[in-house]
Amino acid sequence: MQSLIALLLFLPTQIMANECSHLFKDNSSPYRPLLSQQSEVVKELYIDKEAYPQKNLQEQMPKSIIRLDKDYERDIQVKRKILQQDIEFVYAKQEQRNFKLQELEAAMAAAKSLAQENPKRFRLRGYTLKDLATGESINLQQRGKSPLKEIARFVTEDMILVSPNRQGEYILRSGVLAFPSNWYLRDFLGASMKEIHQGLSAKGELGSIIDRILQRLPEGESIRRNNWFLTENPLQAQSAYPSYGKAYDSGNIHKNNVMNKMFFRSEYQTLSKLPSGAVLFTIKVYTFSLNELVKIDGMAEKILRGFVIKQNALKETLPRYYHYLIVQLAKNTSYEASTYKKVLDAIKKDLN
Repeated sequence: MQSLIALLLFLPTQIMANECSHLFKDNSSPYRPLLSQQSEVVKELYIDKEAYPQKNLQEQMPKSIIRLDKDYERDIQVKRKILQQDIEFVYAKQEQRNFKLQELEAAMAAAKSLAQENPKRFRLRGYTLKDLATGESINLQQRGKSPLKEIARFVTEDMILVSPNRQGEYILRSGVLAFPSNWYLRDFLGASMKEIHQGLSAKGELGSIIDRILQRLPEGESIRRNNWFLTENPLQAQSAYPSYGKAYDSGNIHKNNVMNKMFFRSEYQTLSKLPSGAVLFTIKVYTFSLNELVKIDGMAEKILRGFVIKQNALKETLPRYYHYLIVQLAKNTSYEASTYKKVLDAIKKDLN
């Protein structure tokens, strides 16, 4: 599971939309490349900063935990198809004391954010949310239905619900995960933050750090953060659910095509403390063509600096093209060094 993090970007829309059109023949499938058309996220992009929880948290309240952007109409239809086809894999829950209340609180937090983000489109009265554009409405308090599953049909974000046990450790209780980064909700259901993040830090302390962050988060407040990584898979839903079909094939990647074949994936994430003490974790996915991303002034330098910070992780996840990427990225920067080692040395010196 990718740790609690997130990233924001902004890129030209038409170029990005066409970049992947030839990669997937079935454009009706929800499991197809979906490159972001969002155009106002580059200002908040965290690439060349330490990705550890206490290092890149943005303490200020996010404007909204739910975003309505240029991708919304496309992504909400894709998500609804995934919910319809694979709901038994996308949604999971572990019922315990106050579980129904916690799900209702989480769903209401998302609904309020949705209505505040676009009051001309969505209206919330009591526990009923109405989409004024389509006339569709839902009652989040309806007996026999999961509030989290119901609200998931109206938001493009994935939602995870965690709550503390008697020892104060936060446990993954429930969630709707339509666009995962190669992990399955059921594999972590009932797991603590320590168990989920085991092996992701040198001393194994990441889970405890996250617990302390969640414990100290005041009721009614939210924080946000960012992550990023490079992938050869441009699909938003990267886990193989039953309707996924044949796995995405990126083809042969070599030094001459690596920039066209690799994609920059980021997640905008928020954590909100609910009245019951549970925490709602939202994940908004953005995917961009690396080749287009580096055309933005200064972006190649930022990504190279990010390579220095997380080079061990990148070497592990991208062993075949790590060096190719360093060299190709360097060609898009002001660095004169022609080898990746000289580039890294130059960046390290600059960082110090």
